[in-house]
Amino acid sequence: MAVSFEWSSLSDVNNFYRKWNDAEHEFHDPKIEAKRKELYVKISTFLNFVSLNTFPNQQYDRQSVPKEWQRDQSERYTNTVRQLNALADEVVQKHQELVRMGRIRLRL
Repeated sequence: MAVSFEWSSLSDVNNFYRKWNDAEHEFHDPKIEAKRKELYVKISTFLNFVSLNTFPNQQYDRQSVPKEWQRDQSERYTNTVRQLNALADEVVQKHQELVRMGRIRLRL
């Protein structure tokens, strides 16, 4: 089983990473700002892991964990796939925490 995904599916994540680490995107509320920073750090960790452990494949706009790892380095392949999924889940969790905190604190 090859693990692949469309690179474009990370466009919102990449956009947040590139654009949401400046004064224009800081929150005045310290608790919301702390959640924004947590999300930013988690996204940074995730994108770094993706860039080091996935590669373009033959299909347009897709990245994948190398099939060769599955065959020749099965433990590395399994660990990489697990870590990718875990980090993606953590990004989603941090995003949800930020949204919930923002709604509560800003009374939206």
